[in-house]
Amino acid sequence: MPALIYMEVFMQAPQITLGDKTYTARKLKMGSWRAVAKMQKEVGNMGQAEAMMDESVMEKMAGVIVAVFNNPEVTAELILDELDLCDFTPTIQAVSGWVNAQVSGKVDEFPPSKNAQTTVQS
Repeated sequence: MPALIYMEVFMQAPQITLGDKTYTARKLKMGSWRAVAKMQKEVGNMGQAEAMMDESVMEKMAGVIVAVFNNPEVTAELILDELDLCDFTPTIQAVSGWVNAQVSGKVDEFPPSKNAQTTVQS
């Protein structure tokens, strides 16, 4: 997926419906980014089918969703009990994509470091 399309798709805050309530992710916190980065590192080498069959991985993914939604009503237990199975993978992808898009957008706003070396091409 081209970067521009990727950014546009993931700029909207993800939503999750649990039972009869729909929740929208709140302003991104550092803990959310750390949770996504850690999960991606741990699960990165697993295939999707393998990850979905590992209970500890499923619990970690639910924990990532909890961290990103940052709402006391959204708990890992509620996610694992109430989220439709066919919605779990798209939800974790939407959450991870949104966090990565938010981080990428903020990194572009940082001023260049005084210690950064610049290369001049002629």
